[in-house]
Amino acid sequence: MRAELEGAAFVKYAGRFVWLSLDVDKPQNQPFLHEHAIEGYPAFVIFDGTSGKVLASLMGQADVAAMEAFLQRAERAARGGAGGSVGGGPAQRGDALLGDGKADAAARAYDEALRAGGPTWSERERVIDARLTALQLAGDNEGCARAAATLAPGLPRRRTFAGVVLTGLTCAISSGPAKWGDELRGRLEPLAVEAQAVPGVLDDDRYQLYERRIFARMLAHDDAAGRALAAEWLARIERDDKEGVQGADAQQARDVARVRAATRLGEPARIVPSLEATTRTQPLSYTAWARLAGAYLQLHRAADAEAAILRALAAAPGPLGRASLFVQRADARLQLDDVTAARAALDEAARVAAAIEPPSVRAPTLQRIDQKRKALPPPK
Repeated sequence: MRAELEGAAFVKYAGRFVWLSLDVDKPQNQPFLHEHAIEGYPAFVIFDGTSGKVLASLMGQADVAAMEAFLQRAERAARGGAGGSVGGGPAQRGDALLGDGKADAAARAYDEALRAGGPTWSERERVIDARLTALQLAGDNEGCARAAATLAPGLPRRRTFAGVVLTGLTCAISSGPAKWGDELRGRLEPLAVEAQAVPGVLDDDRYQLYERRIFARMLAHDDAAGRALAAEWLARIERDDKEGVQGADAQQARDVARVRAATRLGEPARIVPSLEATTRTQPLSYTAWARLAGAYLQLHRAADAEAAILRALAAAPGPLGRASLFVQRADARLQLDDVTAARAALDEAARVAAAIEPPSVRAPTLQRIDQKRKALPPPK
């Protein structure tokens, strides 16, 4: 997204908005993320510069047209307008509520907007997508998946359709063994195949659709289909590599997908050259070094993994990143049969993790570290 926002299309907005990006790994930014219930990235929130009121919010990837529409909605809200339609007022209220972290209330406002706007409302696709995001953030996974399975078939086959299907399938996967999940995954999986073929769908959405389809096959105990999908996914990423990538953020997103696809396929050696290339072009990115360390660990290249971890730590990540890196270091020391050093690394991971905010992130991180410590073999 950074490459798009720095493009020529947004020059005209330079005097109308003040841009601020937050490092999600820094402790001082955690209260803001927690207050606004921001759990996925990228996420955009526009505030009124005088009152601090949320004018609009957008969760997830967006192309240039969607981002421009988002900025224009915020400007209308700042002027007190509702977009000139009967559904505009409730939709604007939903945007503000979602940006304030009030997902339940946002979902209700979006539902009201859809009823008022009707089937031909120009904002209908966008508000359906936003409503599903609100339902997901509110924890209503069945409502989210059911709405997607009901509404997506009637949407035009363009980028919003892919986003609706992706959110719905994500919610359906969260059901675990519940029967409603089986039903809705069965309805959404064919739509996900359609969504991946939509012209102009963002790479990140396409990659996430692959991952959700793999999870759906795992829940159906169809391991062969899941593995075939992982192979198809990794081949798609490699094909995309030949066409290049726009910007460091896009490269990082592609590498995240690359690691996940290769892990599902069980072929970490296949992605090491690409991950090494990213560390050469982005030597100060701790996440690039961490992903490379993870691939080395899968290949039992412990010494190489430790070297990558040290480079990642030198990039000075926040508590969450540092804790994760010390856990990786413990894994590397275990591969080298140094249980004492592995325990010391986990102790350091726990010490660092104590500073993670918010508590909802800190608690599971500490729990995972504790489980790893309990699983350590006795020193030799």
